Amino acid sequence: MKNSPFELSRIDHYPIHGGSILFHLRNRSLGLKPHASVAAALEQEKQLKLIDPAAWRPFADRVARIRSELPALIRKLKSEGKRVIGYGASAKGNTLLNTCGLTKRELDYIIDNTPFKQNKIAPGSGIPVCPPEKLLADQPDYALLLAWNFAKEIVGRETEYQKRGGQFIVPIPEPKIVPFPQ
Repeated sequence: MKNSPFELSRIDHYPIHGGSILFHLRNRSLGLKPHASVAAALEQEKQLKLIDPAAWRPFADRVARIRSELPALIRKLKSEGKRVIGYGASAKGNTLLNTCGLTKRELDYIIDNTPFKQNKIAPGSGIPVCPPEKLLADQPDYALLLAWNFAKEIVGRETEYQKRGGQFIVPIPEPKIVPFPQ
């Protein structure tokens, strides 16, 4: 983007959310040399052949599989009369819902402990977001983990829900129902 007034000046990697990258930009007119992290990242991308569309094929295949299998699993459960909700109104969860075409027809509601998100609707899917107390008060059959990167912590914390028969669905890396640890 040579026509842009901005240039990449530094790249920082963070482990949160399964790996995040922070890109620092600055005004190109400053004429400063980029941090060594920029060259290192470009070299790593070159080594991984990320410019080659074939390198992305396995990822695209996994996305297509999840996009097919997750809605099929949830719709099967709904056809059996089971009640399914979402757990965690995360941005990545909303991306998953919209990519898979899941709406309030499939998920009754989403619970989230962030007061700002409560009593709103999830963008695109139209699913209402409710306080976390609703999980035990309502006791749905299944809770789709929309913050799947915290699956271990959530499943470990929600033992009462599971003792009462509730089960979690983890969508990534493949859709599956998580058994309650005995």
